[in-house]
Amino acid sequence: MVQVGPRAATKKPDAPPAPPATASSAPAVEEAEKPSGRRRYSVEIPIDPEYLPFLALMFAGLVLRFWDLGAKAYHHNESLHAFYSWRLYDGQGYVHDPMMHGPLLFELNALAYLLFGASDFTGRLVPALFGIALIGMPFMLRHELGRAGAIAASLLFVISPAFLYFSRFIRHDIYVDVFTLLLIIGVFRYLATGQKNWFYTACVAAALLFATKEDFYISGFIPFVFLVGSWFLLKGERRLLFRSRVRAIGVRSWLIGLGAFLAINIILYTTFLTNLQGVCTAVVTLPIGGCTGAKGALSYWLEQQDFARGGQPWFYYFMLLPLYEFVPLLLGILAVILVRPRQLFFWFCAFCFAAAAVIYIWAG
Repeated sequence: MVQVGPRAATKKPDAPPAPPATASSAPAVEEAEKPSGRRRYSVEIPIDPEYLPFLALMFAGLVLRFWDLGAKAYHHNESLHAFYSWRLYDGQGYVHDPMMHGPLLFELNALAYLLFGASDFTGRLVPALFGIALIGMPFMLRHELGRAGAIAASLLFVISPAFLYFSRFIRHDIYVDVFTLLLIIGVFRYLATGQKNWFYTACVAAALLFATKEDFYISGFIPFVFLVGSWFLLKGERRLLFRSRVRAIGVRSWLIGLGAFLAINIILYTTFLTNLQGVCTAVVTLPIGGCTGAKGALSYWLEQQDFARGGQPWFYYFMLLPLYEFVPLLLGILAVILVRPRQLFFWFCAFCFAAAAVIYIWAG
């Protein structure tokens, strides 16, 4: 028996008094009380209809992401990531190299090899799982998007050519997507509820994003600028509520969040304290003796900016969006025109799109 929704309160009706037992009725009572040969079991699984559509979409995403996952030949980037993950799994260790971005991908892939063996399928297993998780995450933004909007966002994640492709690809893209969205969820859920656990969620998401790829500086910069602007531009009750939420975080919570950020990244960049020079390569090139020869990640990629390794023209993303992601692009344009009233999250989505477009067009 599967129960959908909260369990209803039940009350057994008063049973009529049993007749007094007599000598002639005793055998019948004993016969009725004998246990039968079969026993029936029932399991109650409380299922909230609120998240049933998201579970269904996650299952559809699972099928699309796991189907023939190991069949395609590995891309050059995939081969590097799979190989160095395998070296860590094989006991040869891992040393963070900014050229291949953050360490988290390699450590999670090594864990997948340890649990399920090394193969082309398991090499792409973690990105596929992240892609499935991403589909369910709009559930946590249903208050900002509305229930229908959250379901629509999950559906778009299921069928999106870009998100589906990178959910089946061992590169950092899908990790960045998940941690960026989790960061946004933590920020806006905290602003809406004032619950500190959402603030700490944002801190942990930021830490994992930092350990994934240098996109952290862009994905963190955009919300930061928006929040600073909100401090000055919001009016009336919205301004009072926003400022009270920010002030309520307090010094202690900021210190806890910073401590969690540093602890997570020290552990991951040093490969669980087996490569202490990982501290030297995490941010910028440090002018200290123990870091001689080590290039900081941010320093390395700022130097790569002049090489413009992507080589794409300025209109590159404006060419790809209508070609591959025309559905969300069209819905986004309609939303800008039609949505009323416009809440804070609406303005954040519009600002995030515009700011990301400008920054990634500039980035080489």
